[in-house]
Amino acid sequence: DNLARLIKKMKQLYGQIYNFTPLTYILPNEYKQFINYFNKDGNEKTLWICKPSDLSRGRGITIIDNMDDL
Repeated sequence: DNLARLIKKMKQLYGQIYNFTPLTYILPNEYKQFINYFNKDGNEKTLWICKPSDLSRGRGITIIDNMDDL
């Protein structure tokens, strides 16, 4: 979550040079934006990587494809 926050800030400051990361939402702060994107047409088959905050070495990372898994 900290890396995502920093990259979003750098995108605001320096623009497209920091456009190398996938679409990222920081939950729960951006939950509404995530739900809106998730429910758009064409996103039904999208896989999402869900990483708990403040964990390392891949602990707690899951892949979800529906809201029930979140």
